[in-house]
Amino acid sequence: MARGISLHIGINEVDPAVYGSKLPLSGCVNDANDLSRIAGRQGYETTILLDNQATSSSITQQITRAASTLQNGDIFFISYSGHGSSIPNTTSDSESDGQDESWVLYNRQFLDDELYSLWLRFNEGVRVFVLSDSCHSGTMLKSMILNQKMKRSKMSLKTITKNFDKEVLKIVNKETEENVKVRLLPAEKSYENYVNNQEFYQEIQYRNSNIKSQTLKASIILISGCQDHQFSYDYGTNGLFTSKVKETWNSGSYTKNYSQFHRDIKQKVLTQQSDQEPNFMSIGSNLSTFTGNKPFIVNAPGWPITGVSNDNNNNTDNNNNNGNNSVEIPRVIVPNTWNIADGIPEFEIITGTNNYYYIEIVNDEQLFDYGYWRNNGNAQNSFFSWDDSTVSNRLTNNRFSIPLHIWNQLKESTTLYVRIGTTSSANESEWENHIVSESSATGGQAPSMQIISSSNTSGNNSNNPVNNNNPIDNGSVNGDYTDLSQDLTSSVGARSENNSSDVLLVQSLFNKVPISEGGPTTQLKEDGKYGSKTRNTITRFQRKQDLVASGRIEPNDLTFTQLKLKSGVVRLCSV
Repeated sequence: MARGISLHIGINEVDPAVYGSKLPLSGCVNDANDLSRIAGRQGYETTILLDNQATSSSITQQITRAASTLQNGDIFFISYSGHGSSIPNTTSDSESDGQDESWVLYNRQFLDDELYSLWLRFNEGVRVFVLSDSCHSGTMLKSMILNQKMKRSKMSLKTITKNFDKEVLKIVNKETEENVKVRLLPAEKSYENYVNNQEFYQEIQYRNSNIKSQTLKASIILISGCQDHQFSYDYGTNGLFTSKVKETWNSGSYTKNYSQFHRDIKQKVLTQQSDQEPNFMSIGSNLSTFTGNKPFIVNAPGWPITGVSNDNNNNTDNNNNNGNNSVEIPRVIVPNTWNIADGIPEFEIITGTNNYYYIEIVNDEQLFDYGYWRNNGNAQNSFFSWDDSTVSNRLTNNRFSIPLHIWNQLKESTTLYVRIGTTSSANESEWENHIVSESSATGGQAPSMQIISSSNTSGNNSNNPVNNNNPIDNGSVNGDYTDLSQDLTSSVGARSENNSSDVLLVQSLFNKVPISEGGPTTQLKEDGKYGSKTRNTITRFQRKQDLVASGRIEPNDLTFTQLKLKSGVVRLCSV
């Protein structure tokens, strides 16, 4: 029996702090809900991410989970409904129009190369079906820029993008329907977003510069709302494209294959909107079998592919070394019991063959099964480091202390089970040589720790293999460490308040951090002015400390705690 997992993204409003406006649309949330219902009726395990839920990290996590779960014969269906855009492609892996197309997620633009890197995680025999109802128009924008250059215009790129937006508005105003909008991030907003985050986007482009030279093992079909040089229209209740998907599917009575499905949708869209032509693309392996299937079907003829092993090398449940004795299975060492009066527990990590790991802690071994966790998991019964924005999913320290905010949620449990997963890749979008310490099927065999809540039990736990003096999360004086620094009043970094006194404090602390610990390569000017050097130093420090590289420091978050520790203004005490 094949398994189907689906993810549906609908974004009617984006973060105004990121894009300068909510850029409201009307039909995207409806699109996501409607396509989720279609998937649910076909037997998919569905997830919906709407508006502020639809962040780059949450979408990456959901796709990664699907890739680590699905095997030969299974299918992943993902739909996106929202604004589309494009940004300049500065790498050698240049698009034909010189632009990287993107989905406009709530918190940032998500580039097409990032999606490609995620498709690489799926194994052969897995089908991936993508429906994307958004604009791109990278080719059109590039054409306008080139035309301006040919005319030797002195217009700035910002002025050109404003003119581009006016041209888009003219096209939309041709329509008689008052509620018609284009699902295109205005070029001026896209340009500003790119300039404000240029180093961040260029790093993504550089990291994925050769990604499309890698061969996809999965079978992927993409049907998008329009061509790269066109617009997708939002008609209020639904996107025009999605409405025609629903109409063509006709509650499941449609009997043709994927290729014909696209042609029938295209005919319906063009009849209503002559300048929107849905596009069809297939990449990967076993495409003739896939394109010949009826759309959305989980158990489809021709699958699983004969001769392809069901051992999923990317699967989080895989702890098989495939006969290679040189592969060392990772382990985590935990105390047999833990008294909560002893503070926060710390585990010894043995990564084995790989250098990077993530950690998962649950109070019910069934929660290691992501399908079960999706329906039953919560902050009180489970912690997955890759699902927590305060913790990196590329940890390297050989000891792991449970963050305070997590421990406060989990410490009421009777027993905690712990496992780790490892990879040889430092790139957070890649999972080469992925190995886990225990599979979901053997989760009950994972190392476990009994929690003792009695205050009468001795705090001297002989089973604890590590030192428990942990500076964690807050700046209080608790006998383990003393905070000698002042606190931030507000956030510093990307999209932050950046009050002068806070920036000055951060600059002063960074100048005390050794380069080897992520300090600045050249001393920062302590002037209280936030600029690119301060921003780059924050990001560099976060990466060095195995934290999420957000480029932002919040009062009392892990980055600020580590900054105070590494700068020497927080000192460990021998009490």
